[in-house]
Amino acid sequence: MQNLKSLMLRALVALAMFSSAGQLFASPVYHVSIDSAGLSGQGYLDFLFLGTASSATADVQLTNFTGDFDKSTYTKSNAEGALDSGVTIHNDTGWNEFGQLANFGGLFTFDVQFSIANDATGGSDLSIALLDSGLNGYVGGTTGDMATFQVYPGQPALFTVSDRAAVGPAAVPEPATLAEMASGLMLLFGALRRRRP
Repeated sequence: MQNLKSLMLRALVALAMFSSAGQLFASPVYHVSIDSAGLSGQGYLDFLFLGTASSATADVQLTNFTGDFDKSTYTKSNAEGALDSGVTIHNDTGWNEFGQLANFGGLFTFDVQFSIANDATGGSDLSIALLDSGLNGYVGGTTGDMATFQVYPGQPALFTVSDRAAVGPAAVPEPATLAEMASGLMLLFGALRRRRP
């Protein structure tokens, strides 16, 4: 009977750890930093999400913004939200854009997460740029996008960055993942405690 309990407890621990590991890799969160040092004045931190006719249905969620932002925003087509609650941009109408007015000269950071359906083979592109306050072109010494993500169904995002940008995994896992990892560790601790004579 004791062996059966031990076996069941080990199975629960393995299941909890396996499910939390799956969530960590299912939809990665990318932490992006954009350095506007050397630039002055105001302009837009701009996000453009483009799909093609063969693109899979996709969304990008932008959250955890930090930096010196103003109140004005710009949206085109299928983009919604705000810095404090998060921004979602969909790729289903072609040209989908969100811009946030910002005071240049410092660091802007945010998290990027994609949701993409497996109903097609085509990809979508997310371009991140610093634009002038009239949304007419790149600012100061910038000559193109700060970062670009290419996303395809069933594949991790491919990204390119300029010398003013950095992309890496987000530092903090999702709360649900933390809860599952904690429950798995508690089960493991319980199993080890029961095994002591």
